[in-house]
Amino acid sequence: MEGYVRLYRSSIDSAVFQDDALWKVWSWCIMRATWKERWVSFPTGRGNSEVHLLPGQFIFGRHTAEKELRQDGASAARRLEKLERLGFLSRQPSTHYTIVTITNWGSYSGDESSSEQATEQAMSRQRAGNEHKQERKNSKKERKEDANADGIPPEIDTPEFRAIWAEWEQHRAEKGGKFTSVARKRQFASLAEMGLARAIAAIANSIKHNYTGIFEERGSSNGNGKPAPKTAPAPTPTVVNVKNPNLLRDYQKEENP
Repeated sequence: MEGYVRLYRSSIDSAVFQDDALWKVWSWCIMRATWKERWVSFPTGRGNSEVHLLPGQFIFGRHTAEKELRQDGASAARRLEKLERLGFLSRQPSTHYTIVTITNWGSYSGDESSSEQATEQAMSRQRAGNEHKQERKNSKKERKEDANADGIPPEIDTPEFRAIWAEWEQHRAEKGGKFTSVARKRQFASLAEMGLARAIAAIANSIKHNYTGIFEERGSSNGNGKPAPKTAPAPTPTVVNVKNPNLLRDYQKEENP
């Protein structure tokens, strides 16, 4: 990776600098961001997708973040969310990936025009996303049609679920796995039965442990999302008529030859 970014002395007084792990993630983000507009080929469950990136943007994935930051992928994702709440960046999750946009990128790259362009593009996408959400709230029929378009059931179709599902598909693609339409449909059905919170937690747990299937963390549900093993029924005790001594002696001979 070539080039440089600006680092300001005033950063010492920021909330980000006070947290070593958060500062490392933030520094990684501004060094990860592209300095020019370009197209990037990104692996998805069905092959590769061409992603359009503007200056100050990059594609976030837990697997890559965990490898380069030497931090747990889930922890890195939470720190990215905190940076967004603090106003340092914004995220645009999709089905297969998440695009991160650095706020005021020009102040770090030295090109103010590129910062304004990237910010405006990000805001336009955000406005379009908010309008789309409002339309879906106004019409139940439209919600169902939108869910059927990519197969995500409406009860779990949230930005949080789409973000973690995009990371799951990236994880599977990096491990060489491919989704069939039938497998994707069945996984969505199983996750919908879990409920939104359990489904997100199960996918995060599977990425964390490098699984190729989706399992819940041990201690939740039946321990790992799999059905509990069946136990053999207890043997039925033999009833002996002790009132008849002859029957009792015959029984003891059979039991103790």
